[in-house]
Amino acid sequence: MTTIAAVTTKEGMVLIADGRALDAESRELVADDQVKIFEISPQCVLMSAGHMPRELENGMSELVSIVGQKGVRGVTPIARMFGRSFDGNEYQSMEFIVAGYDADQSPHIYRIAKPDWAIQEYKTPYGQGGSGRKSVLNTFEQGYRSNMTLSEGNVLAVDAMKEACKASPDSVGGKIRLWNMDPSLGVTKFRPADVRKLALKMKLIRFLV
Repeated sequence: MTTIAAVTTKEGMVLIADGRALDAESRELVADDQVKIFEISPQCVLMSAGHMPRELENGMSELVSIVGQKGVRGVTPIARMFGRSFDGNEYQSMEFIVAGYDADQSPHIYRIAKPDWAIQEYKTPYGQGGSGRKSVLNTFEQGYRSNMTLSEGNVLAVDAMKEACKASPDSVGGKIRLWNMDPSLGVTKFRPADVRKLALKMKLIRFLV
């Protein structure tokens, strides 16, 4: 399947996803560079866990266009818009996280998943999904602090991804994407080389390639 996660810090939000995708039925490897984080607006991203059908991936561009045309601001109304337009019956192997900031700069992390595909807000300052969610949650519960900086949040997120890779090596791995979101300035996307440097610094390179 995959692993996706979002962490709120005092300076902004950290978003991380692996690149591995497996076929829902055969469990065979489909891709190791699957895009799983989509920038819907400067203050909102959508993250997908599971193998994304091509038509849904193409639909992300349409969602971005609709948000722009309607002038929708804030992660909460965007999450509701996505939830209303989502046909869960077509994507039973998937779950989604919608994360970001509302117009008042309050952070929110929402989950949309089976069986009822309702929009649920995480009650913690972090959220996780996919086959590695338990390992990620355990790492977050042990390492999260309310006064964390973005840099510390990046370290925590990469460490959590490492634990997910260890626990589910067949379904978690491939290209790791790491993004930061500032409530005012929007999204910063780390280059693969930067993620690799961070992993090297943390001595995690054997898990994150």
